[in-house]
Amino acid sequence: MITKPNMLTAPLIFALSLFFSIAAHAPVYADIVIWSENFDSTATNSLPTGWSGTAQNGGPAPKVTTYYGRYAGDHVLAMEEFNPSHETQFVTDSIDFSSYTGHTITLKFDLRYEHTYEVDQPDTSLIVGFTESGIRPFGISDWVGGNHVGAPPENSIYSPYIPPQWFTVTLDLTDRLAQFPNTDGIGMKIWQMRGVPDNAYLDNMQIIASPVPEPSSVALLAGSALALGLWRRHSITRAATRSPTEN
Repeated sequence: MITKPNMLTAPLIFALSLFFSIAAHAPVYADIVIWSENFDSTATNSLPTGWSGTAQNGGPAPKVTTYYGRYAGDHVLAMEEFNPSHETQFVTDSIDFSSYTGHTITLKFDLRYEHTYEVDQPDTSLIVGFTESGIRPFGISDWVGGNHVGAPPENSIYSPYIPPQWFTVTLDLTDRLAQFPNTDGIGMKIWQMRGVPDNAYLDNMQIIASPVPEPSSVALLAGSALALGLWRRHSITRAATRSPTEN
């Protein structure tokens, strides 16, 4: 049998070797939960250690409760009976963002917004902001989530239609953290303008850091993957055009 010369073989072998070498030594880009709170270890009628809560004009301050928990004994954070004169607010404990520059930073939490009467559209006045050590306990340096407060449009928050239900809110904090590097915590405030008290419940709060792959590694992997695809295509083409007498 006469072996036909193949000009692609050597470059493809090199590309494949490079691909598998890079893949074997490439860093694992896994998400990192840098802070979380599900309230289950916090006693009812209190707040987690290091948190602060308040309400204007004698309204009820935020507190942990089992009311509207999704299973028996599930603790959630309650922000109840808020209205135009009772703005309800809390600020978390200290969070270290400084170790995660170069990451995409996301805040996620579950929210149940309980309307006290029928409304014809999704509605919530929950707003999310940054705080810093010099303006605690309730100072906010920048609003980063919610409606009509200058937050990025993609960080709007609207609850589903009645009936009340739990849903997950996801906010990208990356760009605003770069503008406010002294941020060391999250604050939330909620109220509404209809004059009838409403309630909101939060659970499963997480801040997640997602590493951004290095451009050089991505380019090398992409190029090697392309070479692998060309090699497979070349092999299939050769098999399809091989004469029946070839071995």
